[in-house]
Amino acid sequence: MHDQTITFIVAGGDAPNLAPLTLNYPKVLMPFGGVFRIFDFVLSNVINSQLRQIYVLTQDKDQQVQSYIGEGWPQLSREFRWDRGEDLKCMAPAVGKQYRGSADAVFQNMETVEKSRAENVLIVTGDIVYQMDYSRLIRQHVDTQADVTMVGDAIYLFK
Repeated sequence: MHDQTITFIVAGGDAPNLAPLTLNYPKVLMPFGGVFRIFDFVLSNVINSQLRQIYVLTQDKDQQVQSYIGEGWPQLSREFRWDRGEDLKCMAPAVGKQYRGSADAVFQNMETVEKSRAENVLIVTGDIVYQMDYSRLIRQHVDTQADVTMVGDAIYLFK
């Protein structure tokens, strides 16, 4: 099931309600607990759920997100090269375009979904702190033959 699932982490957009805290950082890279960034939690959930077809859809300050993954998660780069022969992908909107929310971010990357030939598409937000084993969610989704499974307003799983 894990190799049949492509995962999109939507790495949030602009957060004017958190200004001036997000003046220099995208919301997903805001410090949490002194050591971590908000993004660490969802990325940890994805990795610990054994998901490996992962794409980060950045909506704000995409270079910072990409740099953080490369520098803050060096083991991730090694793990992805070992598992899949490629790096974790950060995908920003095309030049001159902007994602207008999570659905649009995925829509603009439908070619990636089609090329992957994945049976399931997991979409999670990268700016909420929580712990979850997505493999249990995927198993339930597959076992019930659901077309769509939603968990709150932060996690979507599509057949």
